[in-house]
Amino acid sequence: MPKDKTPTITYVTFSRKDERPPKIIMVADIPPEMRDRNPYAVTARLPYRAKENGFPSAAELGRISALEDRIIRALHQSGFLHAGHVTSNGVTRVVLYGPANSPASLKVRAGLISKICIDFETRHDPNWELFREVLEPTESEYESSRFRPLMKKLTELGDDHTKSRTVEFAVLFASNEARKAFIDEIAAADYLPTETEAWESGGQFWCELGKETSIEPDVFYTKTAYLRRIAQKHGGDLDGWQTPVMK
Repeated sequence: MPKDKTPTITYVTFSRKDERPPKIIMVADIPPEMRDRNPYAVTARLPYRAKENGFPSAAELGRISALEDRIIRALHQSGFLHAGHVTSNGVTRVVLYGPANSPASLKVRAGLISKICIDFETRHDPNWELFREVLEPTESEYESSRFRPLMKKLTELGDDHTKSRTVEFAVLFASNEARKAFIDEIAAADYLPTETEAWESGGQFWCELGKETSIEPDVFYTKTAYLRRIAQKHGGDLDGWQTPVMK
């Protein structure tokens, strides 16, 4: 097993409907420091019987997901991280990254008794170019996936996303100095501290900012992406946001 603790993986799912054939992509949110230590990309192609839209049925999805899980568990023992997969047009392409070359193939259980041989393609990819080419979401796709449950709930409550309102954003940092530097920088973009403003909890330093805006995805996600980008520049991250329901 690798000495480093495997990072918590957050999955982001999105569909690029403008591409033909359409794709559903699941990608792991792996921190940069883990990427530096895993320069080898490994891919496995898992074919499935596709429906007319190119995607698997529920039964086929379960079969492919089980194979993927077995591949992940087997390669994890050699230090490989699951980077994600792309499902499209009858094939799920599974991508992992690790510290060294993988075996050329692996036998995994395909049923109660039977096994199948999965072939791997390995390449030295220290800059994670394959990840960027086939998996990494755009900023808008990433923001949309992170906040899809909240947007869905607001839609169910009858929110008119086009209406302007004060949205409050929560951002967290590892130090008060980083938090202050972030607040100073984003003040120029008219993000203003709320009444709650700042607090400390569990060794993390939080701040809350308000912005007058609509929450139309094309408009709003540029704002959340900007806040996340500047927060990460100072070693922090955007935790989330809240808004009144506007009808």
